[in-house]
Amino acid sequence: MKAPLLFLLATTLLASAEAPWIPLFNGKDLSGWTTKIRHHPLGENFANTFTVEDGIIKVSYDGYGKFASSSATSTRMSRIPITYSAWSIASRER
Repeated sequence: MKAPLLFLLATTLLASAEAPWIPLFNGKDLSGWTTKIRHHPLGENFANTFTVEDGIIKVSYDGYGKFASSSATSTRMSRIPITYSAWSIASRER
């Protein structure tokens, strides 16, 4: 068990020594990145969804509107399934 693990570690170290790190994100702006938001043209950053703050790409859905019920439900509990996803990419150079 130790031999395959050592081989894997050695080949990983050799491969990483040969191939330089290629930065995909400069930590300053979205240059080199193309936004795509459903129902909007490629490259249109609708509602400023993608921004860069403190070296991190941030995704915000704040400009997509809100929803609320006009029903009088103050005495009842309702279950509404909501899906939310967020991600960020941080620059290695800070």
